[in-house]
Amino acid sequence: MFYSISLQDNLSGMDHGDFYGLLSKYKFVMAAENAVCDDYITEKLWRSFYVGTVPIIYGSPSIKDFLPCSDSAVLVNDFQSVKSLASFIKKIDSNTSLYSHYTRYKTQGVSNSVLSNTFKNQKFSPMGVDDGRPNFISASQCGACHRLHYPRKSTGSKHIKCPMPVEFSMENPDILLSKPNDYFAQEYIYRQYQSEALVTYLQKSGNWTYLDLYNNAYMRLAKDRPEFISQRIISNFKRYAEENEM
Repeated sequence: MFYSISLQDNLSGMDHGDFYGLLSKYKFVMAAENAVCDDYITEKLWRSFYVGTVPIIYGSPSIKDFLPCSDSAVLVNDFQSVKSLASFIKKIDSNTSLYSHYTRYKTQGVSNSVLSNTFKNQKFSPMGVDDGRPNFISASQCGACHRLHYPRKSTGSKHIKCPMPVEFSMENPDILLSKPNDYFAQEYIYRQYQSEALVTYLQKSGNWTYLDLYNNAYMRLAKDRPEFISQRIISNFKRYAEENEM
């Protein structure tokens, strides 16, 4: 079967019907996050459930709170070695009853009360759900402002600070590498500065633009951590400046 997803348009491809069709052909889907921290859970998890597979998850330590049912995913961190993980996946794959148990959410629905209550009580509706609440993307500015003035009581450094992403050596997976020119490390540092700039502008009265936000973060980064400024960040800065002049 031919799939028409363009790798040059990866944003559209992530939600493309052909992509979902490809994933649905498999009994398991690997869902490895780009960063491992408490509240970082992305479409990689939800996509697996959307197509009805069993996700193999490497990511947030709190992921169990967001699974539709207990035993509806294979958690990499539950295993001491790759060998034991692979053996367990083979066990599920070869046992029809066990695989049906892991995918029972498709017929029985969500039994995880933490997940159902979270979606029920949140102020914004999930993407694609029209239930009268504002969409979490279109109302994201309101959400940011709300969190600024009414922070979670449980919020702490562990809750909001993900560790810097690191690479592992292809020659030796046990060796972790931290490279300033790595894409995710650059994004990690830059987004920290952008978050600080956002808080500054939210606390001020008056209007501001995305260019103001970008400029504030860029100037701080250039002064404090110039080694993390990539050519892509420079190009984006110039593009935003040109668009603003127009």
